Amino acid sequence: MASTTANLASSFKETSKAQIKWDSGGVQWTDGHLFVVISSCLIIGEDVAFWLLNGTMDFTVGFATGSLVFGETFIAKIVAYLLIIPIFLLLKFLYYLIRYPDTILKGSCPVTAKQVLSLDWFAAGILATSFPLALQNFGAVIASLGIGVVGILILPIPFNTERSKDMVRTAGFLGAAMVNVWLVHFPSQDVPLLTYTLPTDIVQQMLSLTNSFLLGPVLVAIFAVTLNLVMSSPPVYEVPFVRWSNPERQPIVVVVASAFAGTLFYLAVQGIVTGEYLVVPELVSKIVM
Repeated sequence: MASTTANLASSFKETSKAQIKWDSGGVQWTDGHLFVVISSCLIIGEDVAFWLLNGTMDFTVGFATGSLVFGETFIAKIVAYLLIIPIFLLLKFLYYLIRYPDTILKGSCPVTAKQVLSLDWFAAGILATSFPLALQNFGAVIASLGIGVVGILILPIPFNTERSKDMVRTAGFLGAAMVNVWLVHFPSQDVPLLTYTLPTDIVQQMLSLTNSFLLGPVLVAIFAVTLNLVMSSPPVYEVPFVRWSNPERQPIVVVVASAFAGTLFYLAVQGIVTGEYLVVPELVSKIVM
């Protein structure tokens, strides 16, 4: 233990030297040490670009589907998303330090390290906890799912070329999205089945489940695994928009670990912002009592 502490202290000492060298323009990026590891091994440009693009898309979809509403929880989601990059990189670095201490303390990247966290699914916990609000517009959800299934899975079958199939799939995807937005934000009482909404008390009970420390991370992890399988399935992944904006299918272990950790992180931020922490959901406490 003493040896590891001494090595870590020595590495940080070399880090400060590397920083000074870098300031004077003399550092070589192949020198290693902690400074180089953090700069070139953990901070990946793709992660930052994904954070910006995916955040814009996720919040847009949240407003469109009705799962995002202004209030304290919305502020908590903004704060959590702004903090997600440093927290994610910190967790990634701690994993590397624990799993590959010798490699890290020598200032090298563990190139053979298995991926244990995905930024995509780590961020899922921020918005997935509000998914019951989207389900509140149950008629709109069923209608858009129906259009999506027909447009993405069935209508492309007669077409011969991949370009034609892609165009049909894209039309089906966009059609399902527009129908959902229309039914959520511009409901018409002429078709009551399409504008059916779940009772408020049921939605609140579901929200208490997804926003509790006891069940929230588990439920979000299950939701993330399901979404990972659906969005990366061949018919859906062939939609150009989906293919460009979503990563390839991740291992289930990575999805579960990332979504679970991301949800715990968001619930902690939400508790700090709102001053309220929900450990055991109301429904579970009623059953136990």
